[in-house]
Amino acid sequence: MKHMQEQAPVLRPSIYQLAETQHLGTLQAAYTVPGNPVSISLGTFFFGGVMGIPLIFVLAATIPPGAAVLVYFLALILLTALVFWVRLKRNGQICLYHSGLIWAYGSSTKALRWEHIETFKRGTLETDPPRVDDLDWIHITGPNYLEFSMPKSLLNKDRAFLCDTIEREFVHARLPEAIEQFKAGKPVIFRGISGLKGGTLSVSQKGLTNGEETLPWHQVESFNIDATIVSISQKGRTSSWLSNYVAQFPNACLLKALEEQTRGQRWVMRREQANGYRVKQAEVAPYQFNTAKGEGSD
Repeated sequence: MKHMQEQAPVLRPSIYQLAETQHLGTLQAAYTVPGNPVSISLGTFFFGGVMGIPLIFVLAATIPPGAAVLVYFLALILLTALVFWVRLKRNGQICLYHSGLIWAYGSSTKALRWEHIETFKRGTLETDPPRVDDLDWIHITGPNYLEFSMPKSLLNKDRAFLCDTIEREFVHARLPEAIEQFKAGKPVIFRGISGLKGGTLSVSQKGLTNGEETLPWHQVESFNIDATIVSISQKGRTSSWLSNYVAQFPNACLLKALEEQTRGQRWVMRREQANGYRVKQAEVAPYQFNTAKGEGSD
């Protein structure tokens, strides 16, 4: 997974320290995130200009008015230049490690291990017309209100690589636990979904529950998740049982992987439910998940 910018950035000491503390393993990729010193400096110039006007009158009491105005503007220009230089030197940094992610902005440096990612949301949503606009943008959350959003100031190819890598590592870290829950008869719950009552979708051996009703597996006509849409349809029903944009569906990538990896086991459940009887647990071939290859088998 080694992938660096054309010129590898010199990392802050705090990044190395946090990587060691969090046991993140070897560095896989590192990026410098360009700041926006121009807009911040312009803001400083105009805000400082307005707030510093009283300084002119203070100076005019001790030196000629023309000199007071000159000193005032020189001080304002120096302050703006200083802000510009500091922002230019304090670009952000994003580092991918074997076991997690580190991002540093300003004086803050934060880390998140792959297995500690709680929600993963990909894509930005436009409303007119409704569509997923930018797939190379992600927002992830973790414990203690940790949040990371993909900066759009990175090159498109770098954003695409980061999004794909973080999504893959998130699914790889969280999928085995989700499959074990499913196999044990416990519901796997997806939260924060826009448009659903309570914002939750529950996936279990009984079927799918959207907060209002349960759809048994033998009634599922289709179950499709692509790069932009989550769509589930019910037999005999014209409208979709569930249809939502991936950008409004946290952990949609994990749901897709769970559906794919439990498809064989769910085929047995569909048959049981359709025929109205249960096959004894001993008669059902156990479903195995190969974590090394990320593949399932009946």
